[in-house]
Amino acid sequence: MDIHFKFSLQYEKALNPEGGVTAFEERCSKMKAFWDEELYNIKKIFEEITGLKFADKIIPCYLNSVFTISDPLSLKIEDIDDMKDNLLHELCHVLFMQNTLSKNKGWQEMLEAYKDEPFVTQVHSAIHALHYLVTKELRPERLENIMNYSKKQTYIKAWEIVNEKTPQYFIDLITKK
Repeated sequence: MDIHFKFSLQYEKALNPEGGVTAFEERCSKMKAFWDEELYNIKKIFEEITGLKFADKIIPCYLNSVFTISDPLSLKIEDIDDMKDNLLHELCHVLFMQNTLSKNKGWQEMLEAYKDEPFVTQVHSAIHALHYLVTKELRPERLENIMNYSKKQTYIKAWEIVNEKTPQYFIDLITKK
């Protein structure tokens, strides 16, 4: 799997008709350097933790001024370390989607166990668990940053749920057949 970092003026204008981004070339270059340096380690760590493989050979990643999402893979241009953290977070989503984990027994058990929580919190309990374990291996100095990055209540609650159990608990649960 390879990630192609790019900036699309058309995509940017669709997201933010009035604004613009000036640092996209620098950020694309820095993210590409990070990816080129860590590609093998990132893939290996994700696969070792989950037993899952990325399905796509190439994933485009659009840098923009508005938001970070997993489909299409898009990163908001901001502090470069936050962008690296967000890439790992979104790759958790990508890996789970490419392996259709939402259809397996363990995923359904997780949703049932946390049925009183908003869907975003349910999903992000698993995402945060994997993000934590990947970051612990790859960028341990960023663990506190990833846990405190989002101010959205649904994300904060998901971190609380992960911390009540353990990150490994969620990985074991959602990857069981």
